[in-house]
Amino acid sequence: MAEDDVSLQARIDALLQPDTEPAEVTETSVHLPFSPFVRVHARRAGEVATRLFEEADEHGLEAGVAAAEDAVRTESSRGLVMRAVKTFVTHHPEARSRLALPAVETLETRELPDDEQPPAPVVADEPLPPGEVDRSTVPSRTFPEIERRLDWYREDPYANFHHAHWHVVWNTDGVTRHGGNLVTEHRQGELFIYMHEQMLARYDTERQIAGLEPTIAFAAPYTAAITEGYGAARYATRPAGVPLRAVQLEQNGPPVGPNDLNARYTRIDAAITAGHLTVPQADLGPLDGNQLGAAIEPSDLWIDDDSDLDLGLAANGGYEATHGLGHVLTAVAVDPAPADTWFGPMLYTETAIRDPFFYRWHRHIDDQSTRVQDKLGPADLAQHAADVSFRNGGAADLRLCFSEQIAGEDFDAFGRDRLGPDLSDPDKLTTNRLTTRFGLSRVTAPLPPKPDGSPNEESYWTTHLRHRPFALFLRVETKTALRVTIRVFLAHEELVEDHRMWIELDKFDRQLGAGVNVIGRPDAQSSVIRHTGVKAPGAVPEGDSKDDLCNCGWPYTLLLPSGASTADGSQFKLMVALTNWNTDHSGEPHSCGSMSYCGARERYPDERPMGYPFHRPFPGGVLTTLAGMPNVAMRDVTIRCENPRPPE
Repeated sequence: MAEDDVSLQARIDALLQPDTEPAEVTETSVHLPFSPFVRVHARRAGEVATRLFEEADEHGLEAGVAAAEDAVRTESSRGLVMRAVKTFVTHHPEARSRLALPAVETLETRELPDDEQPPAPVVADEPLPPGEVDRSTVPSRTFPEIERRLDWYREDPYANFHHAHWHVVWNTDGVTRHGGNLVTEHRQGELFIYMHEQMLARYDTERQIAGLEPTIAFAAPYTAAITEGYGAARYATRPAGVPLRAVQLEQNGPPVGPNDLNARYTRIDAAITAGHLTVPQADLGPLDGNQLGAAIEPSDLWIDDDSDLDLGLAANGGYEATHGLGHVLTAVAVDPAPADTWFGPMLYTETAIRDPFFYRWHRHIDDQSTRVQDKLGPADLAQHAADVSFRNGGAADLRLCFSEQIAGEDFDAFGRDRLGPDLSDPDKLTTNRLTTRFGLSRVTAPLPPKPDGSPNEESYWTTHLRHRPFALFLRVETKTALRVTIRVFLAHEELVEDHRMWIELDKFDRQLGAGVNVIGRPDAQSSVIRHTGVKAPGAVPEGDSKDDLCNCGWPYTLLLPSGASTADGSQFKLMVALTNWNTDHSGEPHSCGSMSYCGARERYPDERPMGYPFHRPFPGGVLTTLAGMPNVAMRDVTIRCENPRPPE
C-alpha cells in the first residue's frame, strides 16, 4: 500500500470507530439514533455519500475523505456519516480500489476435545471493559431459555458481519451520480428477498437439529406481545412479553407504530392479490420477486438496460419501508437502561440477527414472497434442463471426499485418477458423512472511543462452528459437447418437502465434452461464501483487490449446518441440478465475492430466478419431482458434529 493510501486508510478507520451517538429518552421525547432501517435516515446518508462522491470525482480521493471528516462536524449524527463513508468506500471506483472497510478478525482458535462441551456465547449485564473478556461467565439474556440453544448461531461474529456488510453493498440509501442511482442494482429487490430467505432456511435447519419448533412468523395486526426476549451488552434489553410501541421517526414528526406497520404490509398484500404494483409513472407488468423486494424495502427500481427511468417506490409508489419499520419498532419496544448506549440490536444491521425475533419478523416478510411464488405457480423445470444423464437417480454419480486427501489443486484430475471415470472409488476415499465441530475463537471487536478520543476495543472468546473441508465429485454423461450450470443444494431430511428449506451450497458452470465427464469442486470455491480469508484446499486466491464486494458473502465456517452431536448425526439430502448455460447465461459475474448471496458488480449473471429450481412450489412433491428429472442427481448425506453442542 502506498504511503498516501496508508494515511487515507488511517483516516477512514478513525471515521469508522463505533458509533458514539447514544440513545436518549426523556419524559417528553425519544432521540432515535441513526439507523439504515429508518427511511429518512437512509436518504440523508445517501445525500452525504453523494457529496463524498462528487468531491472525490472533482478533486481526488483525498478530497472525498476530507469531505467525510467535515461531515462529522456538520451533521447531527455520527452514525449517519459512518454509513455514508461505508457507502463511499464500497461503491466509489477509486475508493474501493485503494481503501477498505474493517473486517472481523479471529486472532486465534482453540480446539476442544470431543467430550468437552463449549461454553455458550453470552452477553454481559454491564458494559464490558477493554481487554480480554470471558463471556462464558456471564448469563445469557435470551428468553425463553430454550432459545439459548441457538445463541451460538445468532452471535456468530462472521454471520453478523455478513448481514451488516450485505446491507452496505446493497443499500437503499439512494446515492445519485450522473443522473442515475448508483447503489440500486439489477435484481436488487430479488436479491434482498433471496438472501434473507436463505438465512431463514439455515436458521430453521439449525432449529430442527436443536429440537426446536420452526420459526413462527410475527403477523399482523402486530399488537401481540413478543414472546422472545433478548439483550446484549450496551444495547437495551427487551424482556419477553413486550409489545411493539410507536416512535417518532423524524423530529417533530407524528408517532409511527403498529397500525402504520399494518397499513404498509396490507398495501403490499393488496398488490400481491392484484398481481401488480400501483406506480403512476410506469406499467411494471406482473408482480415478480424483484418488484416485491424493491417495495418491501423500497429502493429505486431498476427497469431495464434501455430505460433511464428510476422509480423510487417510496416516493412514487407509496410503498414505504415495511421491512425497516418492523426492525425499528422492535428495537425501541423498550427504553435503554442508564448503563446502555443504544436501543435494541434490531435497529442496527451489525447486530440485528442476534435477536431471535429477527427471524420471526423475516419469516413474516418472506411469507409475502411465498404468496407471489404460489400465485406464479410451478415452473416448467424441463424448459432449461441440460441434456445430460445420470445413472439410477444419480446417487452413484455424486460423491464427496474430504479435501485434505486431494494432492495438488486439480480436483477434476483427482476424480478421474483416484475415484475412477465411473466414480467407483477403488481406494475407498469417498464419504457419506461430513463433519463439523465447535471450538473457541478469540475475536477482537471495536468499542466506542475512549473519553480522550483514542481507539478502544475488547477481545473475547466465543463459541464458533467449523467444518472439515470437503469436495464434491460428479459423473455426468452427455451426447454432445455443451456448457452447463451446476446448482448444488442441501436440505434436512425432515424439511425436504418445503421448497423454501433447501440451502444453496454452490453454483458454477462447466464445459462438458461428449461422453462421460468427471467434475471436482472444492467447497472453498463455493459461490455462496465470502472468499476472503478462506485457507481450505482449493480456495480462490485473494489477490490484491480491496474491493469490498470481495468481503460480501456467507461465512465459510457456516457453509454446512452443524448436525447433531449424536452417533447418527443428522440426515440430509444433497441435490445437484444441471441446467443449460446457453439459456442461463447473462454475462460474466465480475464478482470476487459471493455471487449467490451478493450478486455481482454489474448484471446478475444468471437468467434463472434466484434459488432455481426451488423458487416455485412443487405440487407433485419436491422429492418426487426431482427424482423424475434426468438432469438431477441426489444422494443421502449425514452431517455429524464431533463434539457436544453449546449448553442449553
